[in-house]
Amino acid sequence: MKKALLVFSFLFILYFFELQVFASEGFSIVSIKTVGNHSYVVINKDGRPSDRPVEILEILSDFERLNPDKEITGWSIEKQQTAYGFVYNYIYGLWIDHKPKK
Repeated sequence: MKKALLVFSFLFILYFFELQVFASEGFSIVSIKTVGNHSYVVINKDGRPSDRPVEILEILSDFERLNPDKEITGWSIEKQQTAYGFVYNYIYGLWIDHKPKK
């Protein structure tokens, strides 16, 4: 029982720490997937990107701060605008292209 509680506590601390480290004003980065020189930052938030420029720029800044060995070369937003004739504003995530810093 104590071991299970210890494992649960450890996982909760990791989860809480991750959300705090990646927390931007209005957004929390759930996870970052990286393959080679490309990363995908999961956001999963309602809204239009044009209504949240500061939050998106903060996520890019957090990515640079957490990856000092990488230089961002480009990025784009994955979003949903229309579905079945209805406008639905939702931000899925950010695609970030990067290269190693020299």
